[in-house]
This record gives sequence, structure tokens and C-alpha cells, in this order.
Amino acid sequence: MKKILSLVFSCVLIFTLCSCGEKENTGKKATVDLEYYAELGQIPECEYKLGADPEVVDAALLAAAEESDELPYYTDEGDENILLDNGIYNFYYKKDKPEKGISFIATYETAFGFKAGTLIVEVKDSIDAEFKEEEPSEENSFFVWGLQNGSVLRYTFKNSTVLFIFDNNALCATAIYNSNWE
Repeated sequence: MKKILSLVFSCVLIFTLCSCGEKENTGKKATVDLEYYAELGQIPECEYKLGADPEVVDAALLAAAEESDELPYYTDEGDENILLDNGIYNFYYKKDKPEKGISFIATYETAFGFKAGTLIVEVKDSIDAEFKEEEPSEENSFFVWGLQNGSVLRYTFKNSTVLFIFDNNALCATAIYNSNWE
């Protein structure tokens, strides 16, 4: 009986050790299909996407702000653009092309699954697409104030471009825009 139990325990031990012998590659793989959302013109966490009717977005943001004590609502008319801002998203459209719809969306919160504060290396490792790393400029980070040690990752696709803006290697803003913005 002892021999049989020893044999059973030995077999269990051998199978246990064999199953632990090979481990999967735990290297990070791309987890965000940024191109898919870019081609849709959408930040997945945002209700509106590029091309949305500015009047519809304006009315919805205003109504949400009136129903909530926490959601602000702000509009600003610049020389070329109009901003609709609800404190979470900044929606921009060209004054002379309102029929083209919203052409730039920015946020300081979660976008494409990345929360504010995500490290630049995590974003690079999570997206399997070519990017260009740039210095902040009026063109790529005009909506972000007070960058101290900034950098920008630009992902350009067929129909739109996605920007990730970092300050001290931590994500502080994200934006998407289409050719109507340029």
C-alpha cells in the first residue's frame, strides 16, 4: 500500500513540476486598437465623435450642466474656432465650417483606456502603431496649460490623428482630430 501511495504522490509531483516548467511570455503586447477608434473618429469614453453636429453637442452639454451641480459648461469663440467645454471634454469646430462638425476633441481624463498619470512607456507599449514623439507646440498641445517637461506622441492614421500629451512622462491630456481641423 505504501508503494502505491508513493507512486501516486510521485506522479502528482512530476505532473505538477511539468506544468510549471514552461511559462508564457509575459512581455506586454499591444492592448489598444487605436487605429480602429481613430478611423471612427472617436475617443471610446466620449459620447460624441468627430463630425458630430456642434449644435447637438452644444445643446446636450448645456442640458447636462443645467441638471448637474458638478458639470460646468463653457463656450469660447476664438478667431477661427469655437470651443464647447464641459470640464471633461473640449470640443472644437471651425467657425467657418460648422457643417463639417466637431473636428477636434480633447480630454484631461481617461481616453482610450489610459488614465491621466499613465506613464509614457505604458502608452507606447500598449499601442501597436507607428508614432512620432514631438516637443509640445502651439499646434499639438494648444489646449494644455503649464507644461513643464512635456512631450507628445502623435499617431497618424488615414482619417484622423491621436495625440497623447505628457508632462514629466505622465499622461496629462489626450486629443483626436481630423483633416477638417488642419
